[in-house]
Amino acid sequence: MSATQIMAELPKLSHEERKQIIEQAMDLNYDAAEREAVEWAEACAAASFQMLDEMEAADAAKN
Repeated sequence: MSATQIMAELPKLSHEERKQIIEQAMDLNYDAAEREAVEWAEACAAASFQMLDEMEAADAAKN
């Protein structure tokens, strides 16, 4: 299967399936320390986005 064929199939996958593919690709490209740094950055970003969502919801509730 070519890379083009694989990329064409990605939109058909579930979020969880795409996440698994991303994780496997990261395992191939990063060593353990780099992977840990990426996971830390992803966790920080998720926490920040959650906080922003909560602030926006609070602002919307005020109006």
